[in-house]
Amino acid sequence: MDKKRIAILGAGRGQVGLYKAASKLGYDIYAVTMKGTNLPGLQYADNVVESDISDSEATYSALAGIELSGIATSCFDTPLETLAFVAEKKGLVGISVAAAQLSQNKIAMKRVLADHGVMTPQFRVIRTLSELGDACAELSFPLVIKAPDLQGSNGIFIIKDDEEAQAAFVGAQQASKQESLIVEEFIDGTEFGAQAIVLDNEILFVLCHGDETVRAKTNIPISHFVPANLPEEIQQRATTEVKKAIRALGLKNCAVNVDLILDSQGCHIIELTGRVGANGLPEVVGKWFGIDYYELILRVATGDSPKQYWQERSVHGGGVASRMLFSTRSGYLREFSLGDRPSLVSSTAFVKPGDYVSAFRSSNDCIGEMLVESTSAEDVLSEVEDIVDNMVLRTDEGEQ
Repeated sequence: MDKKRIAILGAGRGQVGLYKAASKLGYDIYAVTMKGTNLPGLQYADNVVESDISDSEATYSALAGIELSGIATSCFDTPLETLAFVAEKKGLVGISVAAAQLSQNKIAMKRVLADHGVMTPQFRVIRTLSELGDACAELSFPLVIKAPDLQGSNGIFIIKDDEEAQAAFVGAQQASKQESLIVEEFIDGTEFGAQAIVLDNEILFVLCHGDETVRAKTNIPISHFVPANLPEEIQQRATTEVKKAIRALGLKNCAVNVDLILDSQGCHIIELTGRVGANGLPEVVGKWFGIDYYELILRVATGDSPKQYWQERSVHGGGVASRMLFSTRSGYLREFSLGDRPSLVSSTAFVKPGDYVSAFRSSNDCIGEMLVESTSAEDVLSEVEDIVDNMVLRTDEGEQ
């Protein structure tokens, strides 16, 4: 093969960065997605392979006749097991099937973390209202109920009493394809995250990032920033726990996204998965290290000198932040703009005038995102808020 061939699973907004990086690298790009989809990544693809990327066998069959150099995805969990299955069958670099399954099943993940001594909230696995009552009595309120097979904040409920527990039980069961749910202790602390990448057995980096969240059924992150607003000693402790968790799940040859929370007891791993985080995190990581993080992910997947590319990094030294953008009221969009600011590195709108936008209740309601930088960590969040405060956003129901 003169030209490297990459299969990219998905072609939505979370994968566009992969497509752009693959095009820049000169790869022959195979977009793998459902038939008839009109998605933003497709404009960068050289070839389109129609398949349900949640179906491992079907996707392998669709790609069986193509000699690939690598397979990749970003920012969502849906195709993770498929990626692992195809990589294993075709002898490509990638996360293992076992590690992908642990990434997508929070019950199995929690058990493995606990068995390996990773600091994680106490939990119980339940199937019935009776078991829910026992778990609530043992762990005591407030608690969190989780569907084990969903990503992001989907199927997650914070509960403060028996009435809320029963309602959340029904909601989580309806959202999940699994019979069992997780009940875990609610940690009242500072939420933050970490990004990492693993090349074979080597963890190239662990980067802690701060998270700004808003409360809905659970806390929803709307902003990520580096450096994290945490003491260096805390970040070192978090890095230790993240590395333990990566080893426990057997994550190799993949990016890693980690959710953590800090309280007086230490840094708790909430969950982790074998792909890069979403909502601007690849852009934050890339800007911080002075590289294209999507390119590093592709180079790991194809064996295209990832270590050499990583050695070209140059740490930012100031502050970098992403911010999801949303409307506080529903209606048909009339106008949406951010203006021109030196600190605004990039912005992307997910909607256009005439589209219906929903008042923000979940990450699915976001209408755009932006990346901001500053010469100091202290100033970057102020820059973000200043841009948001001066954002022009008007619907047929008025201006927010």
